[in-house]
Amino acid sequence: MAIQITAKFRRSADFRINVDLDLNGNEIAALFGKSGSGKSSILRFVAGFEKFPNNFLSVNGTILQDKSSFVQPEHRKIGYVFQSLNLFTHLSAEENLKFASTRSKSRAFVKENEIIETFGLKSLLKKYPSALSGGEQQRLAIARSLLSNPTLILLDEPLSWLDSNSKSRILNYLKEINQKFRIPMIFVSHSVDEVLLISDRVYEIEDGKNKPPLTPHQFSLRYLTETNNTETITIDCQVREYDTVSELTRLTFEEESLYVEQKGLLENQKIKAEIKIKDIVISKLLAEKSSVLNQFPATVHSINDPESGPFAIVELKKKTQFFSARVPRKYLHVLSLKEKETVFIQINNLTICGKR
Repeated sequence: MAIQITAKFRRSADFRINVDLDLNGNEIAALFGKSGSGKSSILRFVAGFEKFPNNFLSVNGTILQDKSSFVQPEHRKIGYVFQSLNLFTHLSAEENLKFASTRSKSRAFVKENEIIETFGLKSLLKKYPSALSGGEQQRLAIARSLLSNPTLILLDEPLSWLDSNSKSRILNYLKEINQKFRIPMIFVSHSVDEVLLISDRVYEIEDGKNKPPLTPHQFSLRYLTETNNTETITIDCQVREYDTVSELTRLTFEEESLYVEQKGLLENQKIKAEIKIKDIVISKLLAEKSSVLNQFPATVHSINDPESGPFAIVELKKKTQFFSARVPRKYLHVLSLKEKETVFIQINNLTICGKR
C-alpha cells in the first residue's frame, strides 16, 4: 500500500499549505510540529473535509481526489479521530460503537468485545458523550474508528486528555493493530515521546510545509541535539522478578540486568523503560564500587558533534537496540570516543512507561 498526498491550498489569507508526502507501505507516519503549523489541515484534506482544485490524493492505488474527481468523505473508508472527537451526542457510547461496526460493509478486523476491554469502556457503554470525561471520550472515539474497518486511520492528537498510563497502553495497542492487520495510520502530535513510541516515519511540518522524512531514530538524534536535558528515551525490556529485600524489580535489557523501583509488574511482561537524558553517563571504565544502580557495556555507533553549542549526541548500540546520550562537547576530547568502541553506560534512574 502507498499513500500519495499532494496538497497545495490556502488555509487563510496569510497561511498556505504546501506539502508533498509519499508514505511507504503500511507504516505509521507521524506529522510532527508546533500548534498552527498545518498538521490538522493536512488530515482534514485527506479525510475529504477540505476540497480544493488541483490537489491529489491516492490511497492504495485508488485516487480520492485529483483535477477531475473527488470522493466524498463517507465513501473513503478512512477512520479518523480529530481533536473535536466527532462523537454522536444523541447516541450512547455503546450505540456509537454499534454505528461504526454496522456501517462498515465488511467484517471489522477487531472484535467489539476486544475493543471494549482494551479501551476500558465496559462501565461507560450506557452513558452518553456529555456524561463522559475528556479522556473517556477520546478512548471511545479511537475505539469507534477501529470498528469502522478503515483502510487508513487518521489520528489528530488523539491522546491529549489521557493520563500517561492510558497513553502508553493505547499507543502500544495501535501499534499492534498496525503490525497485525497492516492498517496504515497518520498520527499527528507535537509530543516527541508519542512520536517515538508509535511512528515508523516522521514528517516535520513547519509553516505549512513538510521537511524530508526521518526514521524515528534520526528524528530522536536531531531533536535531542536541539533541546534541553529534560528529554527522555525509551528502551525495550522484560520483567524478571521482584526482590522483596531490596524492593527493586529486575528487568532484562538485551541480556543485561536493570533495576527499577516499581512493584506489581508481571513476570515476563514486555515493557518500555524510560530514561531521562540527564541520567545517562558514559564512562570508559567499569565502576566496580559505585552507587549507580544500573551499569552495562555498549558500543559507540556514531558521534554527532554539531561543532557549536554545549552538547554533542553519542549514539550507542546494545545488540539490537539503539539509544542516545548527550555529552558536553567540552569532554568529547577527554573521552576520545571512537566508533565501534566499547564503553560503559551508567543510568541513575529509570521508570516504566507502559506495556507493549
